[in-house]
Formats: sequence, structure tokens, C-alpha cells
Amino acid sequence: MDSPLWDPIDGFGGNGPWVELPATGVPPGAFAIEGRTGGGCITDGPFKNMTVRMGPNGDLTGHPRCLSRDFSPLYTSKHCDKAVLQKVLDQPNYDLMDRTMEGANGPFPQLNIHGGGHFGIGGTLGIMGDFTVSVGGA
Repeated sequence: MDSPLWDPIDGFGGNGPWVELPATGVPPGAFAIEGRTGGGCITDGPFKNMTVRMGPNGDLTGHPRCLSRDFSPLYTSKHCDKAVLQKVLDQPNYDLMDRTMEGANGPFPQLNIHGGGHFGIGGTLGIMGDFTVSVGGA
């Protein structure tokens, strides 16, 4: 994801290194995101040594682990492109704009601009891909 936002010096740092999915496939509670490119602990930027303590998958007992990212440019380009943004902006009122942005008007609510932030950055193995704790996955 080529953006100054992910710059290791002036931004939030980059992607995690590539991690193979477990032999059993996608972990419980995760979505299989196509085009994933990482999954490991981030190694640069201001959050490189950050410990996330919530989750995974809604576990609130404390499970310390690193902040991980699993960028999926393919997901972002398919579900968060200019045409999708324009569809959101073309809505005649706030309620419809919000519902369209959240994907409430379609069969797959995660396939939308809001979901693009979670799954385009978090992918399958990143913190932002776990919707129960994604707030910790900047």
C-alpha cells in the first residue's frame, strides 16, 4: 500500500512480514481475504513494539501479542475504489450515505468502504481483520 500513511518514519509504519496461514486454514473468527501480503508483527514505525492485549476473537481476558498487519491491496482495489466511494457520496441523505458506506444495502456487509479499512489493512491475520479488537490495530 503505497501511501505516506504507512511510511516508517513519518507515518504509522508498514506491513507485517509474510506469514503462512495455519495448516487448518483460516483461524477461527477470521475471514479469508484474497491477496493478503503479510500477517506478521510490524517491524518499523512508531508502533513496531506495540503490545495488543485484547482478543483474539472477542477474548477479553488478556492475550498479549504484537500489533500485526496483513495488507491486501487487491481487497482494497475491489471494494474501496473510486466507483464505490462515488456511490456513497451520491446518496441523497446522511442515513443512506451511512448505510451504503457500511454495506447495509448489499449482501456482504464487510465488502464496503468501512470494511476496506479493516480488511485492506488487517487482511486475514492482522489485528484490524479481527473485528472484535480492530480498534487496537492502527
